[in-house]
Amino acid sequence: MASKLLIIHGYSDGATSFTALRDFFVESGEALKQKHTGDDYQQFFFRVFDDVGFTISDYCVDFYVVLPSGEIDGKLTAEFDKEFESEFTRHSADSSCRVLLLNVTNLRKYLQKVRQARSKLVFDIAAKPPNPQVKYLPGYAVVFDGAAPAQGGEPTFLYPNTATLVEIILNRVESDKVLHLLNHDLTKPTLPVAQPSTSPMGRAALLQ
Repeated sequence: MASKLLIIHGYSDGATSFTALRDFFVESGEALKQKHTGDDYQQFFFRVFDDVGFTISDYCVDFYVVLPSGEIDGKLTAEFDKEFESEFTRHSADSSCRVLLLNVTNLRKYLQKVRQARSKLVFDIAAKPPNPQVKYLPGYAVVFDGAAPAQGGEPTFLYPNTATLVEIILNRVESDKVLHLLNHDLTKPTLPVAQPSTSPMGRAALLQ
């Protein structure tokens, strides 16, 4: 976008040039926003790994709507599957990464239906381990709670025409054939029992 190369001889020249360039891009961005007349879109970049740090390549993310009674709302779930979930694509080089392109304009209308039903839009994630000696505990996250008080009129994770990173960590469980812990005297240590998570959001969360 720059038609002329600037040769900077001093700090003051550099600072002035940087400020002018910054203002140029800000003004250009605002102009593009004003010209934009179509639907808004947002790209969600999913990356999944376990609590040891290894990436997970084979997994499934399933979105659905839960009624206040705890039952699944089949109609709203089917609508989400048809309108949004089909937009998932897998990264060609790293299958632990998936991209979900959402039409934010249509999503706002859809979430209003979820709010009217006082339901929750959630997702489950299940992963297939690389070998029989390893398994992953299923993940769960609440994306939108229609019964919660509205803040600003729409969900806080919506940033139209941007990309949002969603990192999901799944608990990894291994057999002794993969990881065998011993004390210094070669006796098996007594390990504390893991406490279940009390978070209503599970281990997965949207990064703001």
